[in-house]
Amino acid sequence: MDTLKLGMIGAGRMAKWHLKAYSKMPNVEVVAIANPTSGRGQKLARKHGIRQHFSDALGMIRDIDIDAVDICVPEGLHKDLVLAALEKGLHVYVEKPMCENSQDAGEIIAANEKAKKVVFNGFNYRYLPGFRRIRKVIESGRLGKIRYIRMMRTTKDSPDVAARNSREGDIFAGFHSHFIDLLFSFGFSEPRSACAFGTSVHEWPANPDTATVALTYPGGMLAEITASTASPGLAPEVLMIGTKGTLRLDFGRVSVVRKRDKWSLLRLVPMMFREAMVVPCRMLRNPFTGSTEHFVRCVLYGKENDSDEKSAAAVLKVVDAAVESYKTGAAVSL
Repeated sequence: MDTLKLGMIGAGRMAKWHLKAYSKMPNVEVVAIANPTSGRGQKLARKHGIRQHFSDALGMIRDIDIDAVDICVPEGLHKDLVLAALEKGLHVYVEKPMCENSQDAGEIIAANEKAKKVVFNGFNYRYLPGFRRIRKVIESGRLGKIRYIRMMRTTKDSPDVAARNSREGDIFAGFHSHFIDLLFSFGFSEPRSACAFGTSVHEWPANPDTATVALTYPGGMLAEITASTASPGLAPEVLMIGTKGTLRLDFGRVSVVRKRDKWSLLRLVPMMFREAMVVPCRMLRNPFTGSTEHFVRCVLYGKENDSDEKSAAAVLKVVDAAVESYKTGAAVSL
């Protein structure tokens, strides 16, 4: 296969980002797009020179000659579309989360044991330069034994947009899952327990709109993930504290400070000045370039898929525990 013939499912914001990324790849041809709101789908088809438009995604999967689909629709629709694509013998890029829960993930795993196709779950954070840099720092041992991790993400959407598109508990699958996946990609094992708690800043059905998930790990490490759809923000933040040093991610820039028993004012002032002068130019990049490129390389060149259906299921298992903890008010053991 020299060129990947792709069908896009969905015509929202994610689909637009994906199509921008594919448009720069000479070995990808998007031949069809499916979206029930024909106006949006037809507009994207014209913009990107896509020849065929469908209002029925299953019909597109069934009726045209393609090699893969890219699924950018609400998560409640993911499982049936993934299973239909695998039955047709297609490779799949599916936006995160792969499906609604770990039970549905088990069905996809079973289906792909027979189909043996690339099922790529779109955790695009893995492929952003800042997080790739963090992984290298962890692997180098510069932080020593990591004891505490804090991750935080707010939203670039307006609060009312988030409210219209969310259901109760969606924040854990939609926001926290990114960081749960990152912790796996950094080499950390499955957590021992998950404890979630949250609140709603605004009055809307998306409850909670601000929540924290605390994960405990063997050996005493604690990871705290906070997400909010009620507060604006351009970029995720990360703080890691280890026995040999501390790492911070701010607006895409990674900084590492070696542990010292004493801090002098001469060292603290330049460090604080550097932190205050962060320019978020890195956020202008297409955040889906790395993930779409990885998917294409997996399909065309046999590159190992490091965000497959099994890793997606591992994330969903932790998400399910977080949702259960939030509903019951008690920590859930994994």
